[in-house]
Amino acid sequence: MTGPSVGGFLVDAVGWRWIFFMNLPVAIAAASMAWKVLPESVTEKRDYSIDPAGMITLLMTVVSLIVGLQQIAKSGFGLFSLAAFVASAMSLVLLLYFERKDPAPLLDLSLFKVRLLTAGVLSHFFVALSHASTFFLLPFYLQGIPQFTPTQVGLTIIFFSLVIVFLAPIGGWLADRLGSRMLCTVGSVLTVASMLGFSRLGADSGQVAMMIPLMLLGLGWSLFQSPNLSGMFNAVEPRYVGAVSGLSLTSANIANAMGVAAGSVLFLRWLNFYGLAGAAVPPYTQWSQTPDIFIKAFQSSWLVVAGLTSIAIITSAMRGADERKKVGVMEC
Repeated sequence: MTGPSVGGFLVDAVGWRWIFFMNLPVAIAAASMAWKVLPESVTEKRDYSIDPAGMITLLMTVVSLIVGLQQIAKSGFGLFSLAAFVASAMSLVLLLYFERKDPAPLLDLSLFKVRLLTAGVLSHFFVALSHASTFFLLPFYLQGIPQFTPTQVGLTIIFFSLVIVFLAPIGGWLADRLGSRMLCTVGSVLTVASMLGFSRLGADSGQVAMMIPLMLLGLGWSLFQSPNLSGMFNAVEPRYVGAVSGLSLTSANIANAMGVAAGSVLFLRWLNFYGLAGAAVPPYTQWSQTPDIFIKAFQSSWLVVAGLTSIAIITSAMRGADERKKVGVMEC
């Protein structure tokens, strides 16, 4: 919760590099506590593999895709971006091939036979993508249009975290009683509503107009995250919980990377569409002098993100009822 505000203060006070230095003692303390406090969770002893072929092909799939998106953001669609997308598609085909053959795969494809799990992973992906895109675009809007300082940006974004701190436990409590389908669907709807709220921001938007979409986003996450994880864990036999956790984190991390790339592509391409060439984009400190074209690009970008996030509504609604599997991984 304190990350955005502390980060903004550090940027203003001592420079952006200290954001990374600050994380070192926190990471060391967390690693020490995890080693001392968390119990060992291995329930069965067997041979494990790190699946190097799976790791390499997954890495190539994601990196090639993001490089292609970044190339589009920089200079539009061309041979380089096309080659990157082809490389990503070929890497994906190899990834699926190796994962089917490996006895201990990095990604256990058999888990995707479970409808609730597949729907949960897809929902998580698109919701996480919307978050990453938003938290890429929003600081540029806040510093470029209303001319907020980094500290003010951090204090504004903290409203997202405040909602989660107070309401996320309620989302978990409701998940135990109502299941994941309704809560995840409502959470996805609120996420789309927040994107639409961001798309209404303009040059004269006040603090309340900025806070409301952030709080909606936090509320949507509070109702989505815990029920979604609970539903996915309940859909498989307990010995697959670690693999499910890995799938969820992998999809979220890929979505985070793609969300930043998508936010960059959308914003720069919309600027180009509205008449500003990429090479002519001035520093964000000058955007408030001629804000109209930048506001249109921000608004259009968030509308596209809202459209992508709406896929999470569909996958959440179609996931089926929660049901714990007692034996093996079964198809729903």
